[in-house]
Amino acid sequence: MCDKTGDWNDAIRAAKSTDPNVRRNALTWISQLGSFAAMAMPQLAAMATSDPDPKIRSEAIAVQIEIVGASLNDPSKPQNSRRDLAKLLGAIKHPRAADQLVKALDSLGPKYEHPSYLLFDLVDALKNQGDRRSAPALEKALAAQENAKAAGGMHYPDFIPKCRDALKKVIGGYTEMDALVDELMTLWKTGQDCSAPANKLIAIGDPLCITSLLEKFSPFCVVSGSDTSRAAGVLARFGKLAIKPLSAASESDNKNIKEIAMEALEKIKRQKGNP
Repeated sequence: MCDKTGDWNDAIRAAKSTDPNVRRNALTWISQLGSFAAMAMPQLAAMATSDPDPKIRSEAIAVQIEIVGASLNDPSKPQNSRRDLAKLLGAIKHPRAADQLVKALDSLGPKYEHPSYLLFDLVDALKNQGDRRSAPALEKALAAQENAKAAGGMHYPDFIPKCRDALKKVIGGYTEMDALVDELMTLWKTGQDCSAPANKLIAIGDPLCITSLLEKFSPFCVVSGSDTSRAAGVLARFGKLAIKPLSAASESDNKNIKEIAMEALEKIKRQKGNP
């Protein structure tokens, strides 16, 4: 087997050359290193952001995506490694990055009924890309999970609203309200103060945000648990705006949603000035 250690060292040195032609040749060299190309990723990242030649910056991004995408779509790689790669590609706003993410999502195919954290990370990455061409792959994943749910099969309830949000973003229906709901949930899940996004949502005044929050809170809550109480406390901040959607949710077949809604309604009733 060929030892490419010397090759990647030489390629990195070439990538640091003051001669743009040498740097451009280094990119071709790095792209042909196979698994050893990972050794050159820090230099590639530097070239993608800091090379004085805009064409070389563009080519470096393309090579970076090619290398990361190849590893992401290698099923022999550990899932945690592939999760990290999905997040990395999600942060590189580029059509080729979106293509690699779609390829990875499609490759899960029949495994949709046994979703993994990788599936969640791929959806998050595609949402961040916002590339409309990824909509069919997201629709396929969403349909598989909704069908599994309807059939009483294995599914992740929190995946369905996550995938819906990603679809809304890539087809252009993602709103300021959706972004604020996501921000609130990120703060809530990490135990931080949710006041800022909650106040902005209250100012928007759309009761649909309550339904969205209930769907997102549900997977993290158990009936009468501490997280249920925390979620209810956040929803109670919305006061009268939340009463109608919470009342409807209190009749839900989902025990978690029903419990959160009922507890939030009780908190609202205890607030001064509310019936």
